[in-house]
Amino acid sequence: MSSEIKDSIKCYRKETDSVHTFIEEALIKTEDDNDRITSTDLFVHHNSWAKQRLTMQAFAKRIKSNEIEIQKRRIEGGQGMCICGYMWNDDFKKEKQRDSDDFVNDDYKKRHGLTYKFIVTSCDVCWG
Repeated sequence: MSSEIKDSIKCYRKETDSVHTFIEEALIKTEDDNDRITSTDLFVHHNSWAKQRLTMQAFAKRIKSNEIEIQKRRIEGGQGMCICGYMWNDDFKKEKQRDSDDFVNDDYKKRHGLTYKFIVTSCDVCWG
């Protein structure tokens, strides 16, 4: 297969990938390692935002295919899986806050058995 066809396929996949679209709309790349968002937080927000719901495993695979590494990092005294160098887009955050009393919908967390404590880092919200 020619490199031109491979590039076209890659472009098409990104255009139809809900995770890619979510990343573009919800996140801002900062390059600052101290800006962190947990993979659970990303997963919850993606699935409450997207028409297509994903399993955690499928979501993690799609994050990786978008060239974002999920890493185990220390977050305020605990360990957590997160992406570094990203923060929430303020417009996305405001829209989500208008839609619910909490940035992460508590009903969604309960239905999916997701629990974590709220931690504020220097630039963003992380979960541990």
